[in-house]
Amino acid sequence: MGILCVMQGKHKIGLDFKIRCVQVGDRLVKIQLWDTSGQERFRSMTQAYYRGAAGVMLVYDITEETTLKGLTGWLEDIKKYAPEDVDIIILGNKCDVVEQRVVSREEGEEFARNRGLKFFETSANENTNITEAFEAMAVLLASKVTETRKRVNSVAITSPAQANGNASRPHGPGPMRPKCAC
Repeated sequence: MGILCVMQGKHKIGLDFKIRCVQVGDRLVKIQLWDTSGQERFRSMTQAYYRGAAGVMLVYDITEETTLKGLTGWLEDIKKYAPEDVDIIILGNKCDVVEQRVVSREEGEEFARNRGLKFFETSANENTNITEAFEAMAVLLASKVTETRKRVNSVAITSPAQANGNASRPHGPGPMRPKCAC
């Protein structure tokens, strides 16, 4: 499943790709992470990534207030370009740099809550809440896959002969099954 990670701040450079696997119950969720650094020069490219994203992690820097405010524009892009059911999590990064904090935890929580989104304060430096954020996204994605499977399995798929009342299938092996990778 594709996850787009948009990180606001001045310290990341370039586009990065990683794969992370997270165990959710008996299921292993493989997450493809596209880290775009939140830089304007990647904005048009990011819009293309939104189309295939199952989830988006928007990251702001708690030491720079403009990065939290900048998430509004990224959320507008997500609404415009991403699938309607995309999962979004807001991350306030650098919570280990207490003396440089400009954005309070409450401001970040309120920003996320007002938009109905999950929120975590993290530190990539000290690995604080990183695992928890990925686990939360994996749970959201796993439940989405489970719901999709339920919908697919609940749909009765019939051949043209069955639809016309002729239940025999002289041609072809057994019942038709959906061909999806989920």
